[in-house]
Amino acid sequence: KHAETVCLATGEKIENVAPTLHKTIRAALSKTVTKALNLTKTTAVTSQTAYIFAADVAHQKVVSGAFSYDEAIRSAVLSAAEKELTVVYPSGHTDSLDVAVRRAVMTGTNQTAGRIADTLGDELELDLRETTAHPGARPEHAVWQGKIVSMSGRKGYLSPNDIGYGDVRGFMGANCRHNWYPYIEGTPRSYTDEELDEMANKTVTFNGEEMSLY
Repeated sequence: KHAETVCLATGEKIENVAPTLHKTIRAALSKTVTKALNLTKTTAVTSQTAYIFAADVAHQKVVSGAFSYDEAIRSAVLSAAEKELTVVYPSGHTDSLDVAVRRAVMTGTNQTAGRIADTLGDELELDLRETTAHPGARPEHAVWQGKIVSMSGRKGYLSPNDIGYGDVRGFMGANCRHNWYPYIEGTPRSYTDEELDEMANKTVTFNGEEMSLY
């Protein structure tokens, strides 16, 4: 009904794109500005084309909604494993292929979803975002999960810097499962402080020893 056109960096056009899909494509393309390559923002050396291509394809499969995380990751690993079994990063760190692909796909897809939520918030002229929460979050993330963030840094709320937005170790960084949604000031939050404390303090017993779920 309100179809849009997506213009690619190559000059090609995709006609009759539904608004929701248009936002998804725009969010993915915004990561690389002009090239629809390496959507997962992997830091692997560029010579490892099999890994980068496999991660990009897996990311697009998940974002399309046609494949689950596990299906897309398995397909990517099998595809890339024909040529490369490990991934070497500029720092010298090496990961097995399955670990590297899973991290890239999960992180890239989560960032795309977050970008869509952010775009929606901007369209609705909402300054606030509510972060998601889950048990077993890493300690540095547990302190801000489930809370409200002000994009403009208003007093009384967390700021993007407070949650490490844009940092590989922070919100929506590597392996981060947190996301956010536009929040209308004054409405009930998804999680109470008591629920967040319970998540942060959740423990499990392993080999007779009680330890944090994280």
